[in-house]
Formats: sequence, structure tokens, C-alpha cells
Amino acid sequence: MKKNVYPLEAECFYHVFNRGINGQRLFFTDQNYHYFLSLMRRKIAPIASVYAYCLLRNHFHFLIRIKPEQEIRQAFPEKSKTEVSKIISQQFSNTFNSYTQAINKHFGRTGKLFELPFRKVNYV
Repeated sequence: MKKNVYPLEAECFYHVFNRGINGQRLFFTDQNYHYFLSLMRRKIAPIASVYAYCLLRNHFHFLIRIKPEQEIRQAFPEKSKTEVSKIISQQFSNTFNSYTQAINKHFGRTGKLFELPFRKVNYV
């Protein structure tokens, strides 16, 4: 049974973290770190504010606060009938999938890069 699969909720703080599958590397070059952060800015910024982060060779940590539902809905007007928790989850999925695809293409590898599911701790 999968652990830690509860949805991220609007207006809550979370410590989001993950590592490479089997503890393997996520970041191979300096450009990989920059690309991952650019994806976070593009895909996560519309749904969350990032307060702190730490990127290490085989894992990462982010302290985020999910934005209010109204702000998320304004950022994604085409998803007016979609639950906000699903929009949030999809943005994280898109971020990690985009990064994995870029790394796989660049390094001629296949398969997963991140452990699933990503982990999170809610701070009230």
C-alpha cells in the first residue's frame, strides 16, 4: 500500500521532498540544477510559494505554501470544473515528468528518475 498519498491542500505549508530512484542521482551537471529550478518556477509558482529549497545530487527539499484556491483557479481558468487538489497534484506531476524526460533524452537513458510518490509533510 502506498504511503503519503493524501492530496495537497490550499493555504497549507508543506515540506516536499524526493530522491532519485534507488538513491541514484537526480542532478548530473550544473545545468540540471538550473533546469529543475526553472521548471519549478514555471509549473509550481502558479500553485505555490517556495520559501526555501535544497537541491543535492540525489534528492531535493522544498518548503512551500500552497496558494489559496481562488489564486489557483485564476491561474488555470480552463480547469474550472477540476478539483483544486487535482490541479495541484498535476502541476507537481508535470514538473517531475518534464524533468525526467529531459534527463532521459539528454543522457540517453530510459525509465523513472524519481521515487514514487514524492513525499510531503504538512506543517500546520
